[in-house]
Amino acid sequence: MSGIDTRFVLTETMLTNRIITAPKRVLGTPLASFPIELLESILGFAITNLLQSTTKHPLSYILRRYRALVMTCRVFKFVLDNASVQLVVQTWFSNPWRSTNPQVLVLDPSVKPSHGRTHDRTGVLTNWADIFKTIQKLSVRNMEFDLFNKKTLGKFWMNPIITVDDISLDHYGPVNVNLVVNLGPMFHRTKRRPTDEERKTYPRLPSPYYDSELVNVITTCSKKLYIYSVHTWGTRYARRNSAIGLSSSNVAREVSEWWVWQTRSYYRTETYIMGYHKGNVWLVDLDSAAIYTSLREKPPWR
Repeated sequence: MSGIDTRFVLTETMLTNRIITAPKRVLGTPLASFPIELLESILGFAITNLLQSTTKHPLSYILRRYRALVMTCRVFKFVLDNASVQLVVQTWFSNPWRSTNPQVLVLDPSVKPSHGRTHDRTGVLTNWADIFKTIQKLSVRNMEFDLFNKKTLGKFWMNPIITVDDISLDHYGPVNVNLVVNLGPMFHRTKRRPTDEERKTYPRLPSPYYDSELVNVITTCSKKLYIYSVHTWGTRYARRNSAIGLSSSNVAREVSEWWVWQTRSYYRTETYIMGYHKGNVWLVDLDSAAIYTSLREKPPWR
């Protein structure tokens, strides 16, 4: 099935005919100086081709191409931002009984797939920016995070319409390090101050660890606590075979806010603590006392 229904979109033949029949003085002028109506047709055709290639290229490639069009010049950005479109986005499964190999489709509102199973069908979207943001949102929602690769999904953590509800880490057992190290911007964007009730009831770190006062929380749309942050944390006493207890100060003193995430895996609770600072990330697995880091700062001499 095609990724977009194009029955109401300008075809390549129509567009070619319009350009061929244009006066020679028009053919020699910069593209950005064309009439707005013609630019809308040209860019609309380019976007349609881009959406039809979703099965051939990774999402990150599609998003880069769209962003390149928007950033070409102010005229292109104006035309794309103000284009008159009416489309819906949805997830489609070819097999109605299995939730594998989902596709994200962009369709005319009157079109519904005749077979398979659909999910997350949006209302009518009226601009290209919302359409591409929603494509990424649904792709993230259906991604198998144990196979996460940001080269495939793009920088989804910067997408303002993607929330923690779209990233159900609890479904994937042990935390995926490659995924978590990229979630800092999303945590910062969606965090809020805790209520008095949340301060009393939030889950504390397992023994022998302790943490400081609750700083911020992130909850799902159903008000369930997803993750919370503290300023500092540490060990009440040195662990066996360890001269110094594990703590925020000896992992990364420069981190001022540590995020605590707990998940159920194989009938047991696992606790992870994540710190972000100037593009650098630290992930601590409290159960194994393992520390993962992704230092990105360049030495001062480079």
